[in-house]
Amino acid sequence: MLTVDKKNHILVLLILVGSLAPLAADAYLPALSLLTEYFQTSESMLKFSVTAYFIGFAFAQIIFGPLSDAKGRRKVILLGIVIGAVGAVICFSAQSIWQFFIGRCILGIGMASGIPVARAVLKDLFTGVELSKAASSINMVFALMPFITPLIGAYLASFYEWQRIFQLLFVLTLLVLTLTYYFLPETNLKIDPKVIEPKHLGKLFISVIKDKEVFTYGMATLCAFGCAVTYMVSAPFIFLNLFGLSMIEFGWLAGLITVSYIIGGFFNNWLLKYLSPNQVILWALIGMLLTGMSIYLSFKLFGPHLIIMSANVFLLMLSSRMVFPNALAGAFSSSIKEVGVISSVYGVYHTLGAIIASGVIGILSFNPISAMAFTMIGFACLGLSSFYLNKRLEMKDERKRS
Repeated sequence: MLTVDKKNHILVLLILVGSLAPLAADAYLPALSLLTEYFQTSESMLKFSVTAYFIGFAFAQIIFGPLSDAKGRRKVILLGIVIGAVGAVICFSAQSIWQFFIGRCILGIGMASGIPVARAVLKDLFTGVELSKAASSINMVFALMPFITPLIGAYLASFYEWQRIFQLLFVLTLLVLTLTYYFLPETNLKIDPKVIEPKHLGKLFISVIKDKEVFTYGMATLCAFGCAVTYMVSAPFIFLNLFGLSMIEFGWLAGLITVSYIIGGFFNNWLLKYLSPNQVILWALIGMLLTGMSIYLSFKLFGPHLIIMSANVFLLMLSSRMVFPNALAGAFSSSIKEVGVISSVYGVYHTLGAIIASGVIGILSFNPISAMAFTMIGFACLGLSSFYLNKRLEMKDERKRS
C-alpha cells in the first residue's frame, strides 16, 4: 500500500506529465507569423499544423487508454513521453512545412498518453472524496496552463529563434521522462491483457459509440472545444496582424483572456446550485452562439476593435468552460461499465472539435475575424441542435416507458 505522502508525490508527477500536452499544443501559437516566413508558406497552410497535432492526439488516445489496462500505466506514459520527445526534435529541426507537420503529428501522438492515462492512475490511487480533490488539483493546474504557455512562446520567439520553443519542450520531456522512470510506480494492480484483444475491444468501442449518452455529451464537447480552438488558431493572425500587437503583448492578452476559463469553473459550480447540468450546458451553448454573432456584428458595425474583441473572446472561453465538466459527467452516466473505453471515445469527440475547427479555419481564406465568427456560429448551432434534439427524444422515450 502506498502512503499518503507517496500518493501526493505521484500526483505532482502526474501534473508535470499532463502539463506537457498544453505546452506542446499552445506555446508556439504566438510565433505562427514567424513560421510563415521561415517555411515560405501561407497563413492558411500553417494553421493545419494545429490540425496535424490533434489528429495524432485523437487517434493515439484511443490506443493508450486500453493499452494502459493491458500493459500497465507506467509503461504507456514512458512510451508516450519518448514519442513526444522525438516529435519535438523533428519540429525544431524541420526544414519544410511538411516535415513540421509530421513533427506536430508525432508530438500529438506522444502527448496523448499523458492526460487519459493520468486519469486512470488517479482512479488507481484515490477513491471518493480524495479522488475528487486530486482531480480538482490537476484541473486547476491545467486551467492555468493556457495562461502560461502563450507567454513562454511569446518571450522565446521574441528574443530567440522560434525553434527554441520546441527545444525547451524537448528538454522538459527528457526531465519529466527521467522523473517518471525513477519515481512513478506501476499503479494498475489488475493488468488484463485480454482488454486489447481485437474482438473484445472492438465490441466495447462499438457499444460506446452507439450509446446515446456518450454521443449527446460528446457532441456538446466537440462543439464547445471547436469554438475554443477556432479562437486559438485565429487569434495570432487577428491580434498580431490586424491589431498590430507584439508577440509579448499578445502573449499577455491571451493569458488574461484564459483567466475566464478559471472564472468559468467557479461560475459553473455556482450555477449548479440552481440549474441542472443539462440546463447549464444548454445555456453555455447559447452563450457561445451569441458570442459568435456578437463578434461578426461588432466587426461589421465598428470594424476591428481590440476591447470588443477581447471581451467577446473572454465570454466565449467562459461559456466553453461550463460545458466540459458537465458533459464529462453526463458521458460517464452511461450504463456501460468500461469507463476507460468511454474516456477514450469521449476524448476523441473532444479532439475532433479541434481537428475540424483548425481545418475549417485553414480552408477559409476571407477576413480572419469573419472566418472565426462564422466557424463559431456553426459549431454553436450544431451543438445546440444536437443537444436539444437528443434530450427531447430522451424525454419522449421516458414518457412512453412511464
